[in-house]
Amino acid sequence: MDSLIGKTVDNYQIIEEVGRGGMGIVYKAIDTSLEKIVALKMIDPALARDESFLKRFRTEARALARLENPNIVIVHALRTTDAGVFMVMEYVDAKTVADWIRKNGAFSVEEMINVAKQLLHAIDHAHKVEVIHRDIKPSNILLYDDGRVKVTDFGLAKVIEQRGRHSTVTQGRAGTLYYMSPEQIKGMKNVDYRSDIYSLGMTIYEMLAGRVPFEKTESDFTIQKLIVEGKIPSINKYNPDIPKPLNKIILKSIENDPDKRYQNCREMLGAIEEYEKSQLIEKDTTSPTITKYPFIAAAVLFVAIGAYFLWNTIISSPDDPTPPDMATISVRSEPEGASVFIDNDSVGVTPLHDIELPAGDVPVRINKAGMVMIDTVVSVSRGATSLLSFTLQEIGPIVAENGNDEPVHGRMSVNSTPRGASIYLDGQFLGTTPYHNDEVPAGRYRLTLRSDGYETYTETLNIPEAREVSVSASLKAFGGVHITSDPPGADVLLNGERVGTTPFDNRELAAGTYDLTLRKEGYQEYSAGISIDPGETRELTRTLPEIKSLLAVLVRPWGSIYINGEKKAEDTGVRYETELPAGIHRVRVEHPRIGIWERDVEVREESPKEIEVDFNRQVNLVITSDPVNCEIYINGEPTGEYTPRQIQLPVGKHTIEVKRDEYVLDGDPVTINIEEDMEDRIHFELRQE
Repeated sequence: MDSLIGKTVDNYQIIEEVGRGGMGIVYKAIDTSLEKIVALKMIDPALARDESFLKRFRTEARALARLENPNIVIVHALRTTDAGVFMVMEYVDAKTVADWIRKNGAFSVEEMINVAKQLLHAIDHAHKVEVIHRDIKPSNILLYDDGRVKVTDFGLAKVIEQRGRHSTVTQGRAGTLYYMSPEQIKGMKNVDYRSDIYSLGMTIYEMLAGRVPFEKTESDFTIQKLIVEGKIPSINKYNPDIPKPLNKIILKSIENDPDKRYQNCREMLGAIEEYEKSQLIEKDTTSPTITKYPFIAAAVLFVAIGAYFLWNTIISSPDDPTPPDMATISVRSEPEGASVFIDNDSVGVTPLHDIELPAGDVPVRINKAGMVMIDTVVSVSRGATSLLSFTLQEIGPIVAENGNDEPVHGRMSVNSTPRGASIYLDGQFLGTTPYHNDEVPAGRYRLTLRSDGYETYTETLNIPEAREVSVSASLKAFGGVHITSDPPGADVLLNGERVGTTPFDNRELAAGTYDLTLRKEGYQEYSAGISIDPGETRELTRTLPEIKSLLAVLVRPWGSIYINGEKKAEDTGVRYETELPAGIHRVRVEHPRIGIWERDVEVREESPKEIEVDFNRQVNLVITSDPVNCEIYINGEPTGEYTPRQIQLPVGKHTIEVKRDEYVLDGDPVTINIEEDMEDRIHFELRQE
């Protein structure tokens, strides 16, 4: 499939590979007819040869195409070509929540609430069109820099069949273990919308804790047991600052009994919005405070300096161009001409109009030469337009304690290594190092030193009356590093902290020695020490050897074994062994008379994986229908049994339907993969012709 890069398939010119999963590969491509960037999810050729899988895939693709929500990745089309079967989807250039957590740690409560509300709106929409995601987790949530969210990868989604309100279909276990609901672990029996609620709760848990509530040393069996028994520790174990009301919301969403959870996304969203409202009320009833700066003259009335802002919230009309999670502010000051910094980024000088920024708590700094700097945080509401107004107070002249009117001054000397660094005092350029000034008004300042190729140096200075303050700063030099790996996509860790994936490029690293680690699932880890020299870029390329582990398959009485679509053994009844790369592999066993067994198998590096497929074993399955007395058909053949009836089926894949004269099936036959320990019930609805 890699050979497709650079080629044009059905008017889509494939640019590069952007992801790989159990179903196939995701490519970035250009729609040549519309000149638009899209994503192509190309189905694995081995799966594309499976007609039953293709039928289910097309059914799911049609259902996913109904998902028209701004927080869900859009499915544009389904294509069948000579190159393969693929979905055409919206291309999203954003990082995942999992990547965000690895880089930054836990989300703040405010950040989490912003993401959670969008997630709940998205999944609620999916549920309304009868699609259950079944694999909600941080790596399936895309997060833009402005805080917008997109849910992706509905590859395991379950489309609810219209056979009656009580119908259930067993599909086998699916999803990612850490975020699976207890009912998913038990084999997908009676999985419904509340399973997504559980996965949402576990995702929010990880966002606030910065980790999952399981240890890496715990086995899958132990983790499954903890989930099924509901023994998930309170999030306060990992983040004691989470308020109790919010902790209760999370614990309710991950109850092991589905009836005790929130019963739908709207109910959980309401709980979060009530919590958010209670926090706003607490803020409104608390007097706002602004950090005070200690100046010499007690006569300076700091209350007059305090920042205040006038809220002019405008309810957005349907034509309002401001995105729903953004806000617009205007800033003015008295006097005008003050520099404005929002979240430490300069946005201009006052007066400023119609600045767009993410809604929420925003750090604002107002600075003007000769004036006391204002450094505060303001809250702006989503979709609102607000005016921020500030009154600045002069720093000097400050009257001395003897009562005369002479200004109070101090002295300042600044030196740096290297020499020639630019000096800024409260954002105003003074000159370059070395620097000396005997007439600096006494007060508190923010000193900044900048030099190309070096880290910015900042320090807060208190300059007292008639005294000298000396600063001697050593600026850390920058170097660069460019790291590539074969295969690409390996996590890059510097001194134990994840900083990106290969190919990795950073031209502003502090010069020095680092512990480098390259890590990719299924490949041997690479670790070494590297030195970054000032002004130079270090080039590094490494090949990561593939990790392989043993997979053993035993078929009773006998059958042909396929792995990832390739036949490995024909009509064998002995133990078959092979080495495979660590990861997920599709195993299929065929018996010409009894049937087919098929599922995804995870192979891990630490221990061999053994599978036994016993076609001799029988599993009980209850078949019911409305109306009753319908004949049961298995794999297209009549059984002579009539509903309601408990029947026995051998392990493997079977297609089941019921028939009755003068009636037609309301829906399609059900194809299920029978497991050895499974007990289930399938219900059919029929209507008169």
